[in-house]
Amino acid sequence: MKDTINNTAGDSNVAIGVNALAENSGDSNVAVGVDSLKYNKGSDNVGLGKDTGINAINSANSRNTFIGSGTDLYSSDTIISRSTAIGYGAVITNTDQMVLGAN
Repeated sequence: MKDTINNTAGDSNVAIGVNALAENSGDSNVAVGVDSLKYNKGSDNVGLGKDTGINAINSANSRNTFIGSGTDLYSSDTIISRSTAIGYGAVITNTDQMVLGAN
């Protein structure tokens, strides 16, 4: 299993799955699934499922929850926090938002 393979600075993280938190530098994250939070730089994020939170590459993208395969932020250019995406393909577009199901 190759999880947290290039984890450069993060503390208190949990990664289960190939490339889960592979390039993480944030703290207190939980990633379960292949490529879950793969490029994560923020803290206090949770990803459960394959390819969750792939766009969470900015350190300000913190306190987000991704549950379901392909749940993510709208873009890698967005800065979003305190939001939740639940269900296959659900995508968060704003801070303090909850999205249920693909949009």
